[in-house]
Amino acid sequence: MNFKALQKKSKKTERQDEATAVKQKDGSLKMVCKYKRKKRYGRSIKNRSPGLMQADLKTKATQYGIPYYEIDIHQYRASQFHHDTGEYIKPALNERFKTIEGCKVQRDLYSAFLICHTDDTLTAPDFKACHLDFTHFVKMQDTLIQNMKKCGHTMKSCFGF
Repeated sequence: MNFKALQKKSKKTERQDEATAVKQKDGSLKMVCKYKRKKRYGRSIKNRSPGLMQADLKTKATQYGIPYYEIDIHQYRASQFHHDTGEYIKPALNERFKTIEGCKVQRDLYSAFLICHTDDTLTAPDFKACHLDFTHFVKMQDTLIQNMKKCGHTMKSCFGF
């Protein structure tokens, strides 16, 4: 979805080409040319923004007394990191899966896995925790993908099916 195009608002106020019948109070019909819609999708853009989701999570966490942590995305690039080699390798955008420790791993789920296994400074991964939980993560990912295929859920941009 192109949000930049949705943000633009039509400058001119125009009427529709076709007339629409509008019922009046006395029961008679009157032919009226209604106004064309100006593109104003502010609320739908706001509801899909990642910043709003983070703000909502922060307010809900503080409301329920749960700690809320933010990771510095410039220091800890979870989408580029490989915990088995300890290197940052920038993948192409069309690469949906990575091969880590001989296992095929989906990129977004692996980034979430690495973010869950950060050290106390929130700037680097905890290698020991990553190595301990990686096999469990791979099993959970495989069952998730199998269940999605079985139920017919498709996410082409993430999983490729």
